[in-house]
Amino acid sequence: MTHPNITLHSQIPELVEHCDSRRMAMWAAAVRSFNPLHFDYEFARRAGLPGPNVNGAFKLALFGRTIHEWLNGECSIKNLSSRYLAMDIIETDIRCGGEVTELPEDGRSVVSLSMWTEGSDGQKTTEGTAKVQLR
Repeated sequence: MTHPNITLHSQIPELVEHCDSRRMAMWAAAVRSFNPLHFDYEFARRAGLPGPNVNGAFKLALFGRTIHEWLNGECSIKNLSSRYLAMDIIETDIRCGGEVTELPEDGRSVVSLSMWTEGSDGQKTTEGTAKVQLR
C-alpha cells in the first residue's frame, strides 16, 4: 500500500513532549532502568550536571511514537537507530520530527526516514534513522 501523502522529503509532523522528573521516574519504572541521573536532582548535581537528563532510550521511544502517530498506526517499524549528540535536561520540552529520505522501489512499501530530537533551545540532541513498512 502507498500512502498518497508520503513523498520524498515529506516532513513528519513534530511531536513535542514535556519531560519532567515524574515522567522520567515513570519511564525508569516501566523499563527497569533506575539510574538516578535521569530523575534525582541532587544526584545529578553531585555528578556535575545542571539537573537530571532525559534517558536516551526514552528519546528513541519518541522516534517510534512520532512515526506511529504520523501514520495512525498503519505501519510496522522494521529498523530504528539513534545517535545521541547532547543531553536534554529534564523540565524542558523535547521536539521530535523527521523526514522521508527514501521511497520504495520494489513494491514492498518500506520507506526510509531520518529522525531527530531537539531541546527547547533548538539544539539537535539526537539523530537517527528508521525503516518503516507501510500497511
